Amino acid sequence: MRVASSTHNILSLQFNLDNTGIAIGTRHGYRMFQCDPFTLVNEHVSDTCEHGASLAVMLNRTLLIHVGSGEHVRSSQRCLRIFNPEHNKEIIRLNFTTAIVAVKLTRTRLVVVLETHIYVYNIHRMEVLHEIAGTPKNPLGICALAAGEGDGSTAGFFAFPGSVSAGEVNLYDVNSLKPVTLIQAHQSPLRCLALSNDGSKVATASIKARQSKKGQCQCCLKRVRDTMLCLCCPKRHLAARPTWVLL
Repeated sequence: MRVASSTHNILSLQFNLDNTGIAIGTRHGYRMFQCDPFTLVNEHVSDTCEHGASLAVMLNRTLLIHVGSGEHVRSSQRCLRIFNPEHNKEIIRLNFTTAIVAVKLTRTRLVVVLETHIYVYNIHRMEVLHEIAGTPKNPLGICALAAGEGDGSTAGFFAFPGSVSAGEVNLYDVNSLKPVTLIQAHQSPLRCLALSNDGSKVATASIKARQSKKGQCQCCLKRVRDTMLCLCCPKRHLAARPTWVLL
């Protein structure tokens, strides 16, 4: 998810699929870190905003998804690039009609989120499998994808807002390319989303946690701050400790 404040140097921060690395996008480029031991493994930064990254998603040490910051003519927010950061070699480039607000992936799917459109790609052939058009406006790129492997019926669940005025959560299966359900989570609009690694649970904003397959409320947390921004957390901990909710 994109950071709301454009004045902060860090524009995005995401773990890779197995939580062994972190990619950080800044107004001046990107940095890739190994988590254990915590080490900088690659970076591409400059004094200008030419290489700014509003989104940086690390596939592994040799592949990075990069979306420009929009602060330079060569750094468009409508352009998604997959490239080899070690050799600074572009592998593929995708251009869209409006700004990219979020990018999520599993080992077989790439989900590109625009403000009112969502595209699902086969990540190996980079072909569009499905387009979800006319989604509620989502300028902050609020969404979550269960990236866990396995044959579970909830693996590959993708969650995104179902309304701009109420806290509705749309669940969509990127593997079967079919809608799953619509959850009425809150009365007010969603602020953030998080899915467990296996997709069996979804946490919405700071108020309720719900079981994503059937939508039963499992807990209700009140008397917390009204404004929240959840950037990123290792999903393996959500799966290993399902009673924990990180606020």
